Amino acid sequence: QDIYEGAFLYTRTPSLPATIEGKARVAAEANGYVWSKFCVVDNACPAQTETKQEAATLTWDDVPDLIEWFAPGTVPKKDFSGRYE
Repeated sequence: QDIYEGAFLYTRTPSLPATIEGKARVAAEANGYVWSKFCVVDNACPAQTETKQEAATLTWDDVPDLIEWFAPGTVPKKDFSGRYE
């Protein structure tokens, strides 16, 4: 990665209180940052839809795929045309 030239402002509340914003603006600009270039990032977790939890079923046909998953390169590659039929 290259040099990171930015700043983070963490708050204890979901939004930045106006009293803190003024102090943060002064501190940022005093250190050469342009306040108008700052942006708000929403790190809230979006609501998740419920998913049905059911057991996975495997057959003997799945064994080569599992072997390849845990030890790549052990199962010869199959010719694949790119079409699913």
